[in-house]
Amino acid sequence: MITIDPDAAAYIKRLNAPVYVSLPKAIRSCCFGFQEGPSVNKGMPHDPENYEERIISGISLLVSREIPEVQLTIYLQRFLGFSRLIVEGWRYC
Repeated sequence: MITIDPDAAAYIKRLNAPVYVSLPKAIRSCCFGFQEGPSVNKGMPHDPENYEERIISGISLLVSREIPEVQLTIYLQRFLGFSRLIVEGWRYC
């Protein structure tokens, strides 16, 4: 389940552009495997057929079908006048 923090929701509405949540490719080798956490991106994904649309807090969000049903929250991170959307709640183990 994905939730959106109110500050992040206001920021997304101001973007006036599609937003999607993607999962980077897994890194695998003979000795280990690693999966980075999901990221939030502005625009349309390159492979929209692999995403499903979800309406969360009144916002249309495209979510990768590869993301499992876990509790994730989208937050707005601000630093020195720059803003970006981040996903919290991803567990590596």
